[in-house]
Amino acid sequence: MRGCAVLTVLVACSLCFTFVPPVQGQEIDVDTQLFLEKGIQRGTFLNGKWISYPRNIPIEWDCAISPTEKNALWDFFIGTGGLDTGWRHVAADKWNNRTCPCIHKWRGVVCDQVGHVVALNLAGFGLQNPIPSSLGKLVWVKSVQLQVNELSGPIPPVLGTLVNLEKLFLQNNKLSGAVPYSISTLPRLTQLFVDKPKD
Repeated sequence: MRGCAVLTVLVACSLCFTFVPPVQGQEIDVDTQLFLEKGIQRGTFLNGKWISYPRNIPIEWDCAISPTEKNALWDFFIGTGGLDTGWRHVAADKWNNRTCPCIHKWRGVVCDQVGHVVALNLAGFGLQNPIPSSLGKLVWVKSVQLQVNELSGPIPPVLGTLVNLEKLFLQNNKLSGAVPYSISTLPRLTQLFVDKPKD
């Protein structure tokens, strides 16, 4: 008899997590609508998988990432030759402005559980041109690894505004000038690698 009771509870609980399609004419929330129409799901995100159903995320975050961070990544991609000459190790479908950096795992981008960019690991990808200032908009980033590329010009002072930054690897590029003072004042920075200034 006790076994039957346990079975009943298990069956009842399994029904609690079954998705029930909305009844025709029934009002549904924005997140459910996005999921049903476009397959877009928003919520807590970790290691490429959703770990909770989407709730309380701004409507404009249809990619589980703030538009500011997504745009900053795309501007960085364009500014470092991603569209013109292409990056090594990056197929056309791995950095695509029509997809989502976290959900679709843009190569080299690491997101936290709520969709903020926390690491940019692009060592040896063939990045060119000066480092775009858009990098300064990734305010949650902890690690930026851009070593062994063809980046040129001065190190942008805007990197000194990334208060969560812990690692900054810029060695083996074609950068010029000294490290901006603002970077030396970052409170969490523990690792900084740059080449000896060429001029």
